[in-house]
Amino acid sequence: MTEPVLFVLTAAVIVVGVIGTIVPLLPGLALVWIATLAWGILTGFGISGTIAMISITLLLAAGIYLSLRIPQKSAAAQGLSLRGTIFGLVLAVAVGIVIPVIGIPVGFVLGVWIVRIAETGDGAAAFQSALATTGALIRASAAQFAIGCAMGVVWVIWALSG
Repeated sequence: MTEPVLFVLTAAVIVVGVIGTIVPLLPGLALVWIATLAWGILTGFGISGTIAMISITLLLAAGIYLSLRIPQKSAAAQGLSLRGTIFGLVLAVAVGIVIPVIGIPVGFVLGVWIVRIAETGDGAAAFQSALATTGALIRASAAQFAIGCAMGVVWVIWALSG
């Protein structure tokens, strides 16, 4: 495979990965990381590639952390218990299987709403918690999108400097 073709294929996979930070059906940041790793394996890392791959890996770690921390922090601020968070995650997976693409976030927000009603008996408080959780999921997705773009920029600099 020639390098220009490999460049276009790698760029396409990175774009799909960045889209995956918004569309929960795709693996997102992991896909960007795998594409850049494959680029390095197929073209050689060298010094610049090693530095780029370390940077991309650190960005991946930051993205994973933020994707978990932002919703968790919001849920805790709303008074959601650990049991409630776990229920939300389980429901996210279940609904994600039934409803592709949007099922995971819908299931998590629904799980938060159900648990908050069960814990407080207050529908308004449960709705407020569900809204806050939705906002947190949007912020987490935006953070992942930005990090995915940054990972792509690091790869482009690496690919063009090599």
